[in-house]
Amino acid sequence: MGDPRPRTDRDDPVRNEAHGVPQRRPQGQHARAAGVVDEVEAGVYRPNVDRVFGLEDVVAGHRHRETDRATGKLVVLP
Repeated sequence: MGDPRPRTDRDDPVRNEAHGVPQRRPQGQHARAAGVVDEVEAGVYRPNVDRVFGLEDVVAGHRHRETDRATGKLVVLP
């Protein structure tokens, strides 16, 4: 039977660099996902942000999206 403790980021060597644990590269599908994360962090991919709304304007953001005028992602900030 497996370990009864819930898994946390502390248990994950890939996400555990801040805790002083050496980083281990995953294999297979996880390696591909890690490669995409590395590319995102390096700025290879740039999100297409249409508009940024404050939390108080979230209704306006929904209305903008519903009109099909949005040409990219809508971002809501607190």
